[in-house]
Amino acid sequence: MRTNPRSMNCRLWAVFLLGAALMLSGCQQFAVPGLLDKTLFPATTPSVTRAPNPIMILMSPADAALETTGSGKAGAFTWHTTVSIGSIVEAAALISFATEFAGGVTVQRAQVAAPAPLTVPPTLSVSLANIHYEYRDDVLYAILIPLPVVGGVVEKRDMTSRLTADVRIIDEHGTVLWKRSYDSGHERWKPDYSFRGYSIDQKAKGVQRMAHQQAIQLLTQAARDVRDWFELEKRRERIL
Repeated sequence: MRTNPRSMNCRLWAVFLLGAALMLSGCQQFAVPGLLDKTLFPATTPSVTRAPNPIMILMSPADAALETTGSGKAGAFTWHTTVSIGSIVEAAALISFATEFAGGVTVQRAQVAAPAPLTVPPTLSVSLANIHYEYRDDVLYAILIPLPVVGGVVEKRDMTSRLTADVRIIDEHGTVLWKRSYDSGHERWKPDYSFRGYSIDQKAKGVQRMAHQQAIQLLTQAARDVRDWFELEKRRERIL
């Protein structure tokens, strides 16, 4: 029995187009866990002239356990990554403040420091609050190349993330002495160029790496700002 070439080509095209449609529809979903990974933090070197004071990092239990879940597309799949941003920010704070203060850095699960006797040198209580992390994985365009063997969907994506947090210095009575809001802005993931897009694993790792890098950048700046505030206060006390 002879097969009609035109009929065979139509069937091949039908199968190909059906596969492409499924590819664009996001018919399968994958969840990728994202935990704290200290190896994603860059190496740090303590300041040569660190302040001698100990630091108490104050975080509410909710902020410490904060997780952010987002999603995106990867060919036929919808992927989700949950970023443990609370633990990432806490770890970044421990590293960053240890580079500026030599008295040791600890964490207390509380919004406000409890009244405590003054120590020499005094402990600075630094509150981290209003932590927010978000990422987006947007398709800028997707082009279907209708070739049975080498065809497929070629896409251009824009994956960005943003981290914000409030940092406050609090005295032993809970009074806010200094505060500042930090915002990384929307930063774009910059992977190696790929004509057909990126795997789910690549995207998940990209989100995780951005979260760690943004956390260490924000907390490094916060630690320097707290140190500057503390040094300024010491100079004011000497003048008085």
